Order: sequence, then structure tokens, then C-alpha cells
Amino acid sequence: MRNSVIALVSNNIATDQRLIKVGNTLQKNGFDFHLIGTKHRGKPNLDYIPFSTHRANVFFKKNFLFYAELQLRLFIELFKTKRKNSIILANDLDTLIPAVIYAKIFNIPLITDFHDIFSERPSLKDSSIPKKVWKFLERIFVPGLRHTYTVSDAYAKWFRQEYGIEPKVIKNVPVFRDFSHQTTVEEHNIIIYQGAINQSRGIDQMILAMNYIANAELWIVGDGPLLEEYKNLAKMNNLEEKVIFHGRVSPEELRELTLKANLGLSLEQDNGLSYRYALPNKIFDYIHAGIPILGSCDLPEMKNIITTFKIGDIIKNHDPVQIAEKIIELLGVGKANFQENLKAAANILNWENQEQALISIFKKAANE
Repeated sequence: MRNSVIALVSNNIATDQRLIKVGNTLQKNGFDFHLIGTKHRGKPNLDYIPFSTHRANVFFKKNFLFYAELQLRLFIELFKTKRKNSIILANDLDTLIPAVIYAKIFNIPLITDFHDIFSERPSLKDSSIPKKVWKFLERIFVPGLRHTYTVSDAYAKWFRQEYGIEPKVIKNVPVFRDFSHQTTVEEHNIIIYQGAINQSRGIDQMILAMNYIANAELWIVGDGPLLEEYKNLAKMNNLEEKVIFHGRVSPEELRELTLKANLGLSLEQDNGLSYRYALPNKIFDYIHAGIPILGSCDLPEMKNIITTFKIGDIIKNHDPVQIAEKIIELLGVGKANFQENLKAAANILNWENQEQALISIFKKAANE
């Protein structure tokens, strides 16, 4: 039986909570987990991670040159690792190419985790050369993959219909943590957004909505390419005291901030299939912090969870005035009135309930 897993990812590991959970689960179930990432956007402390990691240097930081260099760097790092009794875990299309080639050369099982539909990301404009390249690579490397999983039912259905593969669904939910004893109360209502500061996240509309909301602060927690642009937007609208940018924080700091909030926002826009079928991690973090959610009308998977468990509401459109009205309405109800429903959701949507399905995927590959 193979008992070593070599995982590849394009980010710098520290903020990838899904991979940290996967590594922890496999490590405690008899697998030796080794994660290879990059030093892209810094090299935060990883002392809290109980498995081995390595971050490769990358000279180029974005666009085609970054991804071209990434393939080479990951391939080199794979050759430095011990391949005896190994399984390769590729995370998303941007790490799949070196993983497939390496797995075929040494006859090693390959598992793929699709966090999204890479070729349908909003950053890849329709008819652009990068989109065509990624789509071409997707059509070459995805069909025939035997061991795959993804984060949502909609993604799994898309991959099944598009390429004939059968991904299992492993939702990106947190490890269960009881929030019932949380008593922190802030002077103002706190509205929180956590995640990447990028396009199509509804962040600009959230900021503009604060023009119409009194006695509240919007906390934006995260980092990304549009951070300075959104800081300028808040400044231009004289909202610097009402919109607080916390930047990138550790997972524990993020949880502490979220626990203080009265409402969580996830207002992603339907800017391509990758977003439309997404199930953003942040909504599960909000659930496990005991705060209601205002979600997007554009994302059916998110809408289904919010409406099924009755843990918040959905905006009708992305107009800042309409967003403000929904925020005021939910703040008026108060998060205490959502606690029982949020507890019920947290008891179902937690990592412990995903682990057995994950382990079964790796054990099946390990016994090949």
C-alpha cells in the first residue's frame, strides 16, 4: 500500500485552509503528507502546520510567465522528492501538467482536487489567448483522470458533462468549532468580508453601500491585486472610518475577527462558470462563527445553503442601495435570532463529515 502523498499547489500554502485540512486528515490516518507550494506573495510562517512543506522560488509573479515557470519549478521539485510508495495530489489545472507527466513516468497514482473551473475564471477574458491555452490544456489533461474530487455539486456536474470524469464532492468546510460561548460585543455593528481582494467579488458595491448604513463598520479581511484600488474607492467616498482594511491575517486571527462580526458578506458576481458554480469558503467560516450571511443572487450553490438552513438572505441585485437595504434588514433582525439555524448548519457542514469520503479516495489510489 502506498502511504506517501506529494501535493502540488501554486500558492504560498499559508492561507490555503483546504490543503492544510487535507494534509492534517491524511497525516493522522497513516499517510506521510508533503506539500509543495511557492513563495508567490511572500513566505509567511508555517510552524503551525504538522506536516512537511516546501516553497519553491518563483521569479515571475503573474500572467503567462508565472504559470510557465511554475510548471518547471514543480517538476524539478517532484524529482527531488522520494517517490517510493507515493501518490501525487495536483490541486487545480495549473499544477496538473507536471503531476500527470511525473505520474506517468514513474507509474504513480494521481489524484486531482479541482477547487474551481480554472479555464472559466473571470480573469481569463473570453476569446483571449490565455483562456484558449488553458482550455486546450484542460481538454488534453482532464479526460481520463480516475481519482478526482471538487468543492461543489455544480462543479462535479460540469466536469462530468464536459469531460466524462466522476469527481467526488469534498466541500471546503471548517473543522467543527463551537461558537455558542462567544460573548464579544462591539460598539458598532460589524459587517465582514473575508477572502481575496479581486474582481467579481462584489467588494466595490459593498464599499459603496456603506454610504447608506449608519452605526456600522465594514471589515475587509484579505489581500489581492485590487486592494489599493478599493482603498482609494473608500477614500474617494469619505468612508475611511467606516471601511476598515485588515489585510492578510493568520487563520486564527481571521476567526477571531469573524466571531466579532454581526453579518458576513459573500456577494460574488456571475462572471463566468467558475464563479457561478462556486461555493465560497467564507460562507462556511461565517456559519462556524455564528454569524448570518448575506449572499449573492448569482450563485445557486450558495443560495441553496443559505435558504435551506435559513441562515441569512440573498440580494436581488448588486446595486449598492439594494445591498444596504438588505444589510440594514439583517442587522435589525440580529444575529441572535439565527443562532439555532447556524448551529444546525455547522453540525452538518463541517470537515469531520467530509473526512471519510476524502480518506476513501486516497485509500483507493493507495491500493493500486
